[in-house]
Amino acid sequence: MEPTSVLISYIVHSREDTKNIFGSSGTLISENWVLAHGSLLEPWTLQSNQLRSIAKELKAGVLTKSSDRKPFIEFSVSWEVKDTGIVSPPCCGAKVIPKMSKISLSDETCDRPVLTFRTKKARLAAVWKCPLLADAFEGILSSWRFCENVAVADNELFPLLLLLRIQNGDAASSNPIVELRDVLRNFVKVLALPQRGQEVEIESTPFGNPVFMNSVSTGVVSNVLGPSKSLLLTDTNAVIGCEGGPIFIKYKSGHRAVSGIVIAPLSWCRGEWVGYTLGVSLIPCLHRILDISGTNIILRSPILGPSTVRMLDRSVVVVSCGSVWGSGVLVDKATGTFLTCSHVVKEAPNSRITISNVNFSARGELVYKTPNEKSYDLAIVRVEPQEVVSLQNVSMATTLIRKNRTREFRRKYELQTWDDQEDS
Repeated sequence: MEPTSVLISYIVHSREDTKNIFGSSGTLISENWVLAHGSLLEPWTLQSNQLRSIAKELKAGVLTKSSDRKPFIEFSVSWEVKDTGIVSPPCCGAKVIPKMSKISLSDETCDRPVLTFRTKKARLAAVWKCPLLADAFEGILSSWRFCENVAVADNELFPLLLLLRIQNGDAASSNPIVELRDVLRNFVKVLALPQRGQEVEIESTPFGNPVFMNSVSTGVVSNVLGPSKSLLLTDTNAVIGCEGGPIFIKYKSGHRAVSGIVIAPLSWCRGEWVGYTLGVSLIPCLHRILDISGTNIILRSPILGPSTVRMLDRSVVVVSCGSVWGSGVLVDKATGTFLTCSHVVKEAPNSRITISNVNFSARGELVYKTPNEKSYDLAIVRVEPQEVVSLQNVSMATTLIRKNRTREFRRKYELQTWDDQEDS
């Protein structure tokens, strides 16, 4: 079966003795198993000191079987399946209407297949404290913040991967860890290793609300970083409740493959909103669980093309000046000329300008910057030409930017598509 997005929900008992339903996303990796992220347990952890201590004492790198003792959480797992007829899904009571054209909306019975929900109970079977994620959150992500409850969520739950077993009425395995390892071996075979520039699709349930089940957001892989390249950074939009949802790599052929799951849709670094979605690249983490080498990895060309990515690596730099830093781009290699933003070098000439990337580091000289009160936020910085021999300047456009009439075109296309549906 193809991995798919699911909604995971459970009842949280508050200290005021009230019941609230909490929902988040997950990934169905086989008929009986669901992969989720440790943040799924955050509401329960805040209410249970025992569960908090269990999470804190987990040993990194050990696939740990969940205890049958309390505290015990009964999860509900819901996902969309094809069915016949119009039914009311158990999670929200709303009618599910088959996809049909305008002309088909009538009182007559429609025999087209419809999407409906299947909901089953599940138990937490195992927990994996990934040593790669633990190292990342203690190292390169130590200055990042992801929610209000920093001490709990960031330090204890974020390195965790949860494995839930769906209760299908079959007899429970006498050794669930052995069963789980077999499932993960099959799951690894269909995974893809993310590369910068590849097109990405996140499928999840925003806000844990069943009304938004299987919402899709697209973007690109912005970067792959961290210990053993275990972290995936993408500009694909996600919100609270998307944690645990699958991150698919999309290919021009139409094929897609899971590369990771969402860890944090919202994050802040040094007091600034990052604006990127943070995910975990599953191949390095699951290879640690299964203790296997890097085999069965699907490597395909990124949508931007390898040459474009290499060009960006050799053209884009970090510009720092005093307490401020930002990005810059080499526009003329012969003269060592870079473009950046005026506010990045606002402390010059009182502070030194440094231009660097993985290949070089040099001192820059401010040639020009727009005044602070001007709307054009532009600065020109130069370094000695011999300093940039390892870099490559970008190609500059020779024509003016033209306004794209995208809205009018889209409207015309939608009307034409609607007419074609009615004619068919």
